[in-house]
Amino acid sequence: MAVFVEGTSPEEAAALLGPLHPTGEHSNLEMAELDPGEVFVGTKGAWTQLWGGALSVPDGVTPHTRVLETVFGSTASVWGFTLHDGEHVRRWMSIEGAVSQDEGTPLAIESRYRMPDWGVDEDFIFAVIRDVTGIEFDPGMVLEIYREGAEHRTHGRGWFRRR
Repeated sequence: MAVFVEGTSPEEAAALLGPLHPTGEHSNLEMAELDPGEVFVGTKGAWTQLWGGALSVPDGVTPHTRVLETVFGSTASVWGFTLHDGEHVRRWMSIEGAVSQDEGTPLAIESRYRMPDWGVDEDFIFAVIRDVTGIEFDPGMVLEIYREGAEHRTHGRGWFRRR
């Protein structure tokens, strides 16, 4: 899953998801080994990207901020997105090839996108991301790793995690 937040710092965007703290560690999405509670955070253009497991922005937490939430699930064949613009603007979800949610006015990309014969896949979600944010997916982009739980603080010469 990925969440894109317009016009915020990585710290502000991560705070929308709960108590996440920067670790000082970096990776890219090609090399990432996602552990539970980890979120990969970076900024490109006006948008902060958050990539991780089960990410969801609570309703009503973004009254003046555009947020795009996306779902990628090739194993379970679950694909979807929700675009917030102070309120739910558009929500669309497909499970096993059948549309399970279709709320709000369709985005322009939905009518322009040519769906393959086998149905929706990650290419459609990447097209939505590109259309809404202007960002081209870059699996090599270096992102900072944030984790749930105890804050990471500098002490002496290195990093440590308070337990």
